[in-house]
Amino acid sequence: MNAPVVDVATVTTPQSATAQPTTATRDEAGATELLTFQIALLVVGSVLLVMTVVGLIASSAPLLIAAGLLTAVATFVSVYTAVNILAD
Repeated sequence: MNAPVVDVATVTTPQSATAQPTTATRDEAGATELLTFQIALLVVGSVLLVMTVVGLIASSAPLLIAAGLLTAVATFVSVYTAVNILAD
């Protein structure tokens, strides 16, 4: 089997080569990124909630402290990430 040979050269103009995505495309991409981020944040929050409840039931101080610290870190990371996603 031989691949067909194409003798036509495609010439791109500088304008089409550096075309910027439309605003609608960027908005859709931003909405998709924000939805993905919200779903991931919901999963992290659910895990931390379960971790806290288990710590309360087991009366485990280290587990409660770890859950509190991880919740604080997750909160700061989520705010920083959400601001960056919305700014783009």
